[in-house]
Amino acid sequence: MPLKINYKVFWLCSCMYFSLTSKVSICQTLNQTLQKADSCLRENNFLAAHKLYYRIYILYPGTFNEPLLSENLAKCSELLGQNDNAYSYYKQLRNRLANDSLYAFYVLKEYQNGLISKEYKELYDGLNDIDTSIFNNDDLMHLKFYCGLICIQLNENYQAISYFKHVLPHLSNKDSSIMIHLINDYKKNGHINNNRIRNLSLLIPGLGQLALKDYKNASNSFLLNTLLVGGLAITSINYSLLESLLFWAAPITHYYFGGANSSKTLAINKQILSNNMYYNEFIRIFTSAGFK
Repeated sequence: MPLKINYKVFWLCSCMYFSLTSKVSICQTLNQTLQKADSCLRENNFLAAHKLYYRIYILYPGTFNEPLLSENLAKCSELLGQNDNAYSYYKQLRNRLANDSLYAFYVLKEYQNGLISKEYKELYDGLNDIDTSIFNNDDLMHLKFYCGLICIQLNENYQAISYFKHVLPHLSNKDSSIMIHLINDYKKNGHINNNRIRNLSLLIPGLGQLALKDYKNASNSFLLNTLLVGGLAITSINYSLLESLLFWAAPITHYYFGGANSSKTLAINKQILSNNMYYNEFIRIFTSAGFK
């Protein structure tokens, strides 16, 4: 009697066999890649390690301890100077491991790399999502300092000062005195009201530039507008006022409002330079006190 083959059973067994061998093959490949990546990381070959970890991250999602993989990717990215990538990985870790003992560490790493990547607005907006109840005093002090730096770059002067004051009790008397002096200087000179500067230039051409101590542009703006108005006055002697206005209106309007807008732009640029100067100075004092 000929043997009857149940093709459905045969097909099912074949699928199970190929599925099993495929999973074994994937597992072997994954383990080999992971071992090689770990070896590169131990040897400080961060570029090779990053490439291998990233291959696992993309090709085998969900087949490995993703938090550990993300942490290794973040570490490699940070050491390679890819702070924007490190920022993204640490942010993922912080969101994924909200109750983990390393939560504060991931938050601080996220903010360190975010500051270097100039993600000021995103970091500032994400402050409400940070659970500081599990932070120790040292971690909380570091976070307050980072928040102060963020507020400097976002022109939130009073908030920046408030954050920096939380750092003072953690400094020595000498370093605390230096930071207090810098805080007072920042409070007095750290904010430039660009709209006020523009209004000063509208009141008297060149006055806004004068307030910013840009004496060359201040004198140029004042003299140019004075000459234009003088030209209007002289022309109106020989021609009607309406004809004189029609002739001089365009250049007077152009240079009058142009000078005011130019003073506002100058104020904005000076504010950026001022922010960067105070930003770096606060970091210098903080690091000289033994923190990072």
